[in-house]
Amino acid sequence: FDRREHLEPVRRLPKHRVHAVPRASSLLVEHDEELAAAGVLPLMGHRQRTEAEEVSRKAGRGEPLHLVTRRTCKDGSLVDVDVVAAPIFVAGEQVGLYTIYSDITELQQQKQYYESLLESSPSAIVTIDLDATVRSWNPAAEQLFGYTREEAVGQNIDELVAGRSDLRAEAE
Repeated sequence: FDRREHLEPVRRLPKHRVHAVPRASSLLVEHDEELAAAGVLPLMGHRQRTEAEEVSRKAGRGEPLHLVTRRTCKDGSLVDVDVVAAPIFVAGEQVGLYTIYSDITELQQQKQYYESLLESSPSAIVTIDLDATVRSWNPAAEQLFGYTREEAVGQNIDELVAGRSDLRAEAE
């Protein structure tokens, strides 16, 4: 079963009717009836519940939103998710909200792995964007060039490490 993209059951539609997309509800509970009886929020930890309530409040006020967070599966395991939520309007009247969860657990694990390699490498590693702006600067780069991460990130790489006119001409 692929959990990459699923709709969260719409929280409470008018008259407290709850609808769950069958594949999505299997992540959290066994049946729509169980979902309707328990709701989604009791299955989450306190921090997640508080965050989910804030997402519902904002989307309920008509504010679309996007965040990366963690959610709890039925079995108690945590999953990293990219969340997009927005209100549902029919004939200009808000009748509910939807939330789309995309499972990004593997992506987050890969990100943590590469960040740890960057941080622990004895070699100076600097990442730049297409405009030559520094986006990351590891501790070895700090030692080699003398700039802290805070000083380097956001700066042009050539201005930092090839600031002398003879070096700058060579870099270009």
